[in-house]
Amino acid sequence: MNDRKHDKDHDHCHDPEPHPNGPELFIDNDPYDWDKKKISGAQLRELGSLPDDVQIFHKVPGHPDEEVKNDTVIDLTKQRGPDRFSTQPVGSQAG
Repeated sequence: MNDRKHDKDHDHCHDPEPHPNGPELFIDNDPYDWDKKKISGAQLRELGSLPDDVQIFHKVPGHPDEEVKNDTVIDLTKQRGPDRFSTQPVGSQAG
């Protein structure tokens, strides 16, 4: 009988649907919800709990991956579908 209340209390942990107001994005194939149209490298780093010793790259279909610095701002409305980002240790070769 208390199961309904229990489930309701945990809805914030298991949101089954992405936020309708913002684009979903991926960091190393892990999905993240973001409710703004733009994101900076520093915000990506915070969102994905990325340490300072990894580089972030924005995957742009048909183009080489673009490095995202902390002060780089990405417009998440330019691409069709979710934006995708990857990381790699600083100093390693992309590829």
